[in-house]
Amino acid sequence: MKHVKLSSFLRKEIEVVPSLGWFGLASDPPTLAHRKMVDAALGSGLVKKVVVFPAADLPYKSFHATDFQRLDMLGAWKDEAEYTDDVIISHFDIMRDTAMLWKDLWKKISSFKPQVNHYLIVGSDQYLAVKKHWEGGEELYEQAQFLIIPRAGYEITEGVPEYHKLLNVEPVEGSSSGVRSGELYDVDDKVRGYILETGLYNEVKQDD
Repeated sequence: MKHVKLSSFLRKEIEVVPSLGWFGLASDPPTLAHRKMVDAALGSGLVKKVVVFPAADLPYKSFHATDFQRLDMLGAWKDEAEYTDDVIISHFDIMRDTAMLWKDLWKKISSFKPQVNHYLIVGSDQYLAVKKHWEGGEELYEQAQFLIIPRAGYEITEGVPEYHKLLNVEPVEGSSSGVRSGELYDVDDKVRGYILETGLYNEVKQDD
């Protein structure tokens, strides 16, 4: 479902949901690792639904796929996973000129209807960078509820605040960069088919 503005999305979805997880996807393409993260978030019982939102332009990342191709692959990714209405794909960010900062997203969603329980879903790799590298990260760290999925190679060795939830699940492996270099086992059948059919990534080995 397409939501051009975050405010219109909130008015539609917040009325009927007690808890939401927010999963920003700067992936190119979406992988099985991202599915495992969404599955872990839903399986935790902390969130009733997960909002998956592909990111708009980012200053530190160049997308190989166009916005149209990224949305196509995300639709295929959701179809292959057979998610129902517990996973919502929203276009509010990708329709912007630049990606919304996490601190601005949190301010918006937490103030819209305070009775809704929100979590920012991040991998442990992202979580370790919040205070050091994210704009407004220290303030966000103190205010937001994070739902943290362990990622292989990014162990969190110190305790986290009570309002941040580190899930006790197997660390998730895999990355979009691996797929772009030819590791097609990290994507599901529909996304793999899209990549091969379109010849999207020149680096991808067509015989894998």
